[in-house]
Amino acid sequence: MEPGQLLLKLHWNGGDHTALAVLKNRVGQHRWKTSPATEQLIDDLARVAPDQSIAAILNRLGMRTGKGHTWTQQRVRSFRNDHGIEAYRDGERAERGEVTLEEAAGRLGVSRMTVIRLIKDRSLPAKQTCAGAPYVIRETDLDLPTVRRLIESGRAASQDPRQGTLEYQ
Repeated sequence: MEPGQLLLKLHWNGGDHTALAVLKNRVGQHRWKTSPATEQLIDDLARVAPDQSIAAILNRLGMRTGKGHTWTQQRVRSFRNDHGIEAYRDGERAERGEVTLEEAAGRLGVSRMTVIRLIKDRSLPAKQTCAGAPYVIRETDLDLPTVRRLIESGRAASQDPRQGTLEYQ
């Protein structure tokens, strides 16, 4: 028998015996384990979003806890605490010189969709941890000549001829 194994002997009613070797759980190990991919995602999202937002993102992606439950703010907080992951704090992104999609739109004086279009066209560099996570844009990238030129020329807006502009009087 190898270390970390249990040797079982099953005695059947008919008089037969079956030997079975099974692995023992290591100290602190149990079967209720969240997937490594989910663990990494929570670690990444904790730098850009609070626990409530992380729970919503994980649920939209269909990810579950180790016990198969949906995520809540409390479950994300417990997971972070158990794994030594620091909580997101207000102003953390600003300290790193990063802005959200909404902040970028406000600073550029355009709509959110225009900023998304710039990101999709690769004119404005942005990171997104996963689908549904907030975009993170470096504040300095808002001043890129390409971005400024597209916005000033109006080419950053939709080029779909069916989409018109509403003007209020």
